[in-house]
Amino acid sequence: MDLRKKASAIQLLGEWILRLRLIFVLAFAVLYVIFARDFSAIFAYAHSAGDSLLAYFGLTFAGMPDFLREWGAFLAAGLVFLFLLAFLFVPIAFFKALLPALLVAFFWTAISAQIQLPPAEYAAFLLVDALGILLAAIFAGSLLKKGTPVSGARMGAFCRMFFPVLALHLIIGGVCGYFFRHEPLPVWILFPLISLLLFLFAEFPMFTFAPMGKMRAAQRTMDL
Repeated sequence: MDLRKKASAIQLLGEWILRLRLIFVLAFAVLYVIFARDFSAIFAYAHSAGDSLLAYFGLTFAGMPDFLREWGAFLAAGLVFLFLLAFLFVPIAFFKALLPALLVAFFWTAISAQIQLPPAEYAAFLLVDALGILLAAIFAGSLLKKGTPVSGARMGAFCRMFFPVLALHLIIGGVCGYFFRHEPLPVWILFPLISLLLFLFAEFPMFTFAPMGKMRAAQRTMDL
C-alpha cells in the first residue's frame, strides 16, 4: 500500500515548469528580441502611461519624455546590469526576483505600447506580476532559511503563490474589464491571460535559475 501523499495538480504543474524551464526562458528570449527591442519606445510609453495615471488623480509630473526616448536604452541596460549582479551575487531571495520582474516588465510594456493598452490596466497587471514574483522569492527565502533544499524551496514557493497570483489576475482582469468595456474584447479578456502566462512561463522560470545554494541553512528545521 502506497502511503505517500499524492501530488496536487499545482505541484504537477510546477514540476513540469521546472523540467522545461530552460525551454521557456529561451522561448521568452526569442519573443523578447522580436517584440521588445525598442527600449526608447518602451520608456516613452511607460512615461505616457504614468502621466495619464497621475492626471487621473489630479497630479502632474515634470517628466522628461525626450530624455527618456533618447537615453531609454542606456537606462534599461544599466538597470539590467545592476539587477543581474544582484541576481548572481546577493544572497537574499528578494533581490533574486528583481531581474525577472524587470525583464518581464519591459516585455509587458512593449506589448502594451504596440496595442496601446489603457494605462490603468497596463499598470495593474505590471504590479500584479511584480508582486507575484516577489512573493515567490519571499516564500523561497523562508523555506531556505529552514534548511529546505533549493529544489524543494522553488516548488514550495510555486505552490504557495499560485492561487494568490491567479486570484489577483482574475480580480483585476474583471475590474479592468468592467471599466474598459468600450475597448476591444482582447484588451480586457485576453491580456490578463497573457500576463498570467508571462508570470508562469517566463518570470518564475527565470527566477529558478538564480543561485540560491548558499542561502540554505546548514540545519533543517521542521514545522510540527
